[in-house]
Amino acid sequence: MKENIVVNTDAIEITENREAFRDLMTEIGIPMAPQETAKSFLEGKEIAQKFGFPLDKMVLLLLVNSGITAWVAPKMGILIEKIGERKALTLEYIALIIIFLGYAVVDNVNIAFLL
Repeated sequence: MKENIVVNTDAIEITENREAFRDLMTEIGIPMAPQETAKSFLEGKEIAQKFGFPLDKMVLLLLVNSGITAWVAPKMGILIEKIGERKALTLEYIALIIIFLGYAVVDNVNIAFLL
């Protein structure tokens, strides 16, 4: 017996297209954080400066984050073997929640960098 799955492709397009999603949220009255979409490196640089993001610190933050991830990943594997996947991932998600809450409430980029 064959079953057909019906998908609303317009709904998929809206969720994947940032401009369309932003327009929909505005139309239905859901507030969103200020945002813009860059289509080139220079546009991205201008937008970052407009929002007050110091690019040198953002790049450094990305590099440090990548280094920490490379260092932590093997240790997570060992932790999973010792205490099990569910407990290890629960600890990881708790740590991420704390970090993201810190990002949400910290106004100083230097302090955010420490998180």
